[in-house]
Amino acid sequence: MLAGGSTLMKGFTERFESQIHELAENGAKTDINVSAALHRRYAAWIGGSMLASFSTFGDTTIKSSEYYEAQQENERGLCILKKSVF
Repeated sequence: MLAGGSTLMKGFTERFESQIHELAENGAKTDINVSAALHRRYAAWIGGSMLASFSTFGDTTIKSSEYYEAQQENERGLCILKKSVF
């Protein structure tokens, strides 16, 4: 399954499929099918929308006050790590 903006380049899907078939020509134990969904241009937005709709989303985000407080202490990365680990 191909997704993302760079997969929209002209000929990308065909070139990708061709190269995959070349690499797996003799070693493939199954059929190789490359699928490029028409809505892949918006895949990241759709995924973000789904993530934001979860009831737990607010618990996993960093509030702007937390971010700016960490910025003043030069610990932005640490702020993100603490929120995701603890």
